[in-house]
Amino acid sequence: MAPQGSGGARRSAISVGKLGRPHGTRGEIKFDAFFGADVIERLTGARLILTRDNPPFRRELVLESVRPGPGRGIAKFEGYDAPETVREITNCSVAAPRGLMPPLPPGRYYTEEIIGLPVTGADGAPLGELAAVYPAGGRDVWEIRAPNGGQTLIPCAPETLVSVDLERGVIVMRPPEEEE
Repeated sequence: MAPQGSGGARRSAISVGKLGRPHGTRGEIKFDAFFGADVIERLTGARLILTRDNPPFRRELVLESVRPGPGRGIAKFEGYDAPETVREITNCSVAAPRGLMPPLPPGRYYTEEIIGLPVTGADGAPLGELAAVYPAGGRDVWEIRAPNGGQTLIPCAPETLVSVDLERGVIVMRPPEEEE
């Protein structure tokens, strides 16, 4: 998954994919989904949030359909019926309201639920705030931003992650130099 920015712990939407270029002549568009077909198909008929930074774009659109395509999925949004109109949403990120996403098993969470949470050490000392999550092979690397603006990159592994408490809104980590 792409790195997520600060403040997501308060977000009520979960990133589900990214749109590519138009596909065919009926207003369809290439769709790189971050989740399996079972999750994406359940979003059909839902109002999704499309955003892009450059040029700036934000709109809520109904996902009319999604189907497998060559290398990527193919999506169709309500009101977009030709390649000329669907170009408007090229390169947009797609998010779904949190309530439409399947519940996760205990100990699992969506990235957007934890970005922005305070992070403390195992001893309770504040380390900062979870600013970003970067995929790095078999495990993610978490960027912790200190109040003074400094940053620490910590691999998220069983030996470094003590707990994520969404109810209390805090993450407890044991940075590698604190390992016993």
